[in-house]
Amino acid sequence: MNNLVLFDSLDLSKASNENFYTTTEIIAERTGNGYKEISNLVRKYHEQLKNIAPLTWHFEKSASNHGRATRKIYHLNEQQTLFFIPLLGNTPAVVQFKFELAKAFIAMRNELQARQIARAV
Repeated sequence: MNNLVLFDSLDLSKASNENFYTTTEIIAERTGNGYKEISNLVRKYHEQLKNIAPLTWHFEKSASNHGRATRKIYHLNEQQTLFFIPLLGNTPAVVQFKFELAKAFIAMRNELQARQIARAV
């Protein structure tokens, strides 16, 4: 899955479906879009994304032409991603990413359920 779907806890047993997310950085890399383009699109649809779930992010240092820069990496949960990804169109790279991302969210959910069942037993 190449870490398409992430979660905040280092311990998957403490995660829940609501904790799973992908980032604007992952979306940009996997769809062939620029990071700035993806971030601008998140800002454009900020209110809609916030209405789905609280919009979270972290800051990350990155190399730039002018030394070190800090950029805002947004975290989009599964529901936010379902809204956001179609805004990118259907280029071959985006279609492949949609497919892989759906598989990754399902795999994480299945892993979480398996661990919850194992703990209950």
